[in-house]
Amino acid sequence: MPIKIDPGHPINANLAGWWPMDEGSGTVANDISGLGNHGAFSGGVSWATSYINGKNLSFDGVDGQLVMTHNSTLAITGNMTMVVWAKYAAWDWHMFLTKTNGGTAGPYMAYVNASRGTIEFHRGNGTLHDYIESTDPGPLSTWHCVAVTMSGTTVTHYLNGASNGSGTLSTTIGDSATDMRFGNRPDGFWLTGEAANVRLFSRALAASEIAALYSDPFLGRLTRPLSSDRLYNRSLSRVSRRGETG
Repeated sequence: MPIKIDPGHPINANLAGWWPMDEGSGTVANDISGLGNHGAFSGGVSWATSYINGKNLSFDGVDGQLVMTHNSTLAITGNMTMVVWAKYAAWDWHMFLTKTNGGTAGPYMAYVNASRGTIEFHRGNGTLHDYIESTDPGPLSTWHCVAVTMSGTTVTHYLNGASNGSGTLSTTIGDSATDMRFGNRPDGFWLTGEAANVRLFSRALAASEIAALYSDPFLGRLTRPLSSDRLYNRSLSRVSRRGETG
């Protein structure tokens, strides 16, 4: 059954992309937002089964990448939000959504800084950039929900629906007209671990919306994953309290 979203649901306002990563076969992670920002993956990316609904992608930390072709809907230079479900297999420089000129955000990039033990969110124009760090990157071998919003110049990090650090970021923001990636950036730095249910918005979600997406990772879908409501009742509480380690 094709996955459909509820276009009238308030959580889907200004949705720029939504990649459930639950196809289970092939080499494409479909964007269900309706904007067609499908991601093609290559290298060390494979299908896995440890996420809440039993479907996700695994990245080998060597050459696995997911690439979404550049277009105007991904070239977000104003307010924005990223939401990523991730499970790290090792401490490394785990790249989430990146749209960069090499290693410089243009206009955005988020990743785990393995040296500092934080998540960094960068904005820039491909030449100049600045960033705000989180407090906590989340533990190893556990599914957790990483989110970051930017409203005006205020950046707020979230981990599992709760605030995870904030700050003021003031820099020149412009799009570098490069493809968007997940799991790496053009100069490397590969994700080692698993990912699922990634969303991108061209607005800053409220704290209550971030909490709602953590409580119900499939909020805003008309077609829910098989047995998803049963899985929430039985196992999402474990994700919210101490994490899934399967």
